[in-house]
Amino acid sequence: MKRKKSYCIGFLAFLFLAPWLRAEILYLSDGTVLRGEITGEMEGAILLETKYGSLTIGKEDIIKMEKEKKPGSGPVISTHTFKTVKTSSGEICEIYMKKGVVVATKTFLLNGGVRIEGDMEDAVYTQYYEDGSPKIEMEIKDGKRNGVFKTYFPGQILESKTQYKDGRLDGKLEIYGKGGKIVLEQNFKNSLPDGYFRMYDEDGNVKSEEYYVQGVLAGAPSAQEAGAKKATEEKSEKVQQPPLSSLITAKRMNLARGERYLFYQNDKYIGKLILDKRFNVISKSGKIPDGIVNSYSADGEIERSITFISNNPIYIRIYSDGRVKEEYSYMKDRAIKKK
Repeated sequence: MKRKKSYCIGFLAFLFLAPWLRAEILYLSDGTVLRGEITGEMEGAILLETKYGSLTIGKEDIIKMEKEKKPGSGPVISTHTFKTVKTSSGEICEIYMKKGVVVATKTFLLNGGVRIEGDMEDAVYTQYYEDGSPKIEMEIKDGKRNGVFKTYFPGQILESKTQYKDGRLDGKLEIYGKGGKIVLEQNFKNSLPDGYFRMYDEDGNVKSEEYYVQGVLAGAPSAQEAGAKKATEEKSEKVQQPPLSSLITAKRMNLARGERYLFYQNDKYIGKLILDKRFNVISKSGKIPDGIVNSYSADGEIERSITFISNNPIYIRIYSDGRVKEEYSYMKDRAIKKK
């Protein structure tokens, strides 16, 4: 004879055991679904407090348990999301989605071109970590980055913030450490350094400062009052504007003594950087444009992020599983680890 299942209703002494309180959904072998808070547990049974009273449920009757999410709890997922992957050919592809459905892709080709497929709506697109916290937020308009672009450490801690206009850096780039203090700032106009570039120490004080005019290192405004306009125009003539489709890519290779980076622009080799195991610069060659260059693993996860100014690395972030593991600034090619 099949045993008839019964659930004892009544208030038991377990109710005062606050550490057990947690909202759960219980799925029973007879098809019953119960919702409530687990207020106690004893050998072979669980005490569940429901809106109808206290139930003692035999563990052998429970086939599945899951936590019940309260309305409005948990991270709020944006309607428009995206993710970045690396194709088998080494190209970087951004996949754009609306409510989880792919609506467009944007592929950065190895020859420097950009291929867009689908309809990319004007919106703020967000990429998330596995825990649901935002990783990247960017505004898209007319198929290009326009407006604020932000990256985050896990836990929604701001990592960097900048501005784009028609797909180009245009405004102030700010990079922060995990503690929330600014590490460096650089002003850009039309993707060229234009204005102050400052690096900060751990106390938030300026430790170095340079001034750029249309990508050319110049004197600070106070030092160029006489003849500044003429000097700026002469230097500006030497600056070659990069094409809109240009993309700097980096290939990283592990060496016995460290790691080597090969840099390409428009599918053309432009430079090399070799670091030792402590990320100190061993050698460098070529010409790397100012800005941030990322290298990715075969599955599209970011591995390194290097900031270049005046053809020199000034900052590097080391990633593991898509998260920042270590950070270093550079002083005369020597890597200084951030605490």
